[in-house]
Amino acid sequence: MAKRRPITGTPLLVASATVVLAVGCGGALGETAVVGNLMPPPPRSVCVDTSPADAVVTIDGNVSAAPCVDVESYWEHKVQVSAPGFVTQTTVIPGEGSPDPVKLTIELAPEPRRAPPPVGNLMPPPRVPTPPVKPQ
Repeated sequence: MAKRRPITGTPLLVASATVVLAVGCGGALGETAVVGNLMPPPPRSVCVDTSPADAVVTIDGNVSAAPCVDVESYWEHKVQVSAPGFVTQTTVIPGEGSPDPVKLTIELAPEPRRAPPPVGNLMPPPRVPTPPVKPQ
């Protein structure tokens, strides 16, 4: 039996493009309706009010200078607020697909105060051996 070599190159590319065009457009069947939603999801506005006011707001790893940022509504977004001397807080906004704006008010708690380092020697005094008592 003769060995056939596989089809590669331009003939395969042309055949694939023809199949995709015929199936994707539906023109061969006389259909003109487009199936599915071709519009991108509506943006969603995320507004973050922070205390302290000079806190740094990061949305999905990008620092936000504006109080409100438009994000994609179908994806989950991570909002992180941090400031020196305060405990960093992270909030996750679920991706609901809703174009309704999200308003967050985040108050950062101050970092807990650390105990001052001990002063002086914390070791107990050395034991001084006492001489044995002789019975009389």
